[in-house]
Amino acid sequence: MDCLASFSVANVQAILSADRVLLPMLCKPIALKGLSEAIQLIREALVDIPIDVLRTQYKLRLVLNRETDDLLVEVAEDIGFRLQHTTVPEKNCHRRIHHSAQKHQ
Repeated sequence: MDCLASFSVANVQAILSADRVLLPMLCKPIALKGLSEAIQLIREALVDIPIDVLRTQYKLRLVLNRETDDLLVEVAEDIGFRLQHTTVPEKNCHRRIHHSAQKHQ
């Protein structure tokens, strides 16, 4: 189930009824704090649920993205998530948003 990036009642219910959680994450250092908090909240309710993290808007050529990626690899086991090998490049994210906006006009 796709949920907004918040912990509303609907999102909490979706997570509680899930058997696995996939968290998309912008590959930026500021997103690490939010990721850690989200995983902590999920773990308080569901200790053993598998949590996967998918890096989005990923640009391998940017040093900031690579540094964030290195941090994710380092903390994955400690925080309790599995980092997906697949990444969503930034170009694909913008294309999808632009296409979606055209449909709603």
